[in-house]
Amino acid sequence: MQTIRYTLAAGQNLHARPAVELVAKIQDFESSIVIRCKKREADAKNIMELLSLHIMGGDTIEVKIIGVDEEMAKKEIVHFLGAD
Repeated sequence: MQTIRYTLAAGQNLHARPAVELVAKIQDFESSIVIRCKKREADAKNIMELLSLHIMGGDTIEVKIIGVDEEMAKKEIVHFLGAD
């Protein structure tokens, strides 16, 4: 299992456009990817679930990745978030 904890910068919201970009980048990974924010969680590959978290700048998210390609998925997500 790989875990990422990241606090979004002010103005770095995960609204429709960046959420669609994230889903597109991780869709082909076999691993299960779950994002947790504000005591709620969502399948990161499901755009509707992801948007339902209402992730805004200043929020801290936790991403859990479990599966055969979890290391590659983590690298992709870290790069997307700009956390590298």
